[in-house]
Amino acid sequence: MIAQLTGRLSITGSSNVILDVNGVGYDVCIPQSSLGELPSDGATATIFIHTHVREDDITLFGFVRPSDRDIFRRLIKIPGIGPRTAVSILSHLPGPELVGAVVHERVAEIKAVPGIGKKTAERIILELKDRLSDLEGIAPAAAGSVPVTGDELFAALKNLGFKQSVIESAVKKARKNAGPDADFEKLLRLALTMID
Repeated sequence: MIAQLTGRLSITGSSNVILDVNGVGYDVCIPQSSLGELPSDGATATIFIHTHVREDDITLFGFVRPSDRDIFRRLIKIPGIGPRTAVSILSHLPGPELVGAVVHERVAEIKAVPGIGKKTAERIILELKDRLSDLEGIAPAAAGSVPVTGDELFAALKNLGFKQSVIESAVKKARKNAGPDADFEKLLRLALTMID
């Protein structure tokens, strides 16, 4: 399986990029929200890849951050959410916004994505809200009852794409409200609720 590609962006479309890696052009489907984060055509870029294999097709889905790819992988495990639907969701709600909508249970925000109805939006919230700490690059390897430092929490929120000033405020409030023995998952959930 292909996990990441680094190469020259030769063509950028509305939902696909062609990444030229040593003369081989890889067609990668990417959320529209990520296109603006890529460098201009001809520049070198690294894209984190999810390889989707079907009987008659191999499709590469690309993401600017590993955390976005991990959220995508969580989405496609939800019954009724395929890869194209997951890309559409992340096109309209980038990773941090989707996480915020899930944590705050904002059904209307998820339902606003074209092709997503109320029941599907509710299912997404139900399936994802208790599993945020399992996302690769967000939870530390030993997540559990071990107290964590602000640096680990800061890094997790940064991986989700939040700004430094927002993270600093959220981490401070979360640690104040959670108590000294709070585990990573509790602190992450609290910090996410502090971000509007």
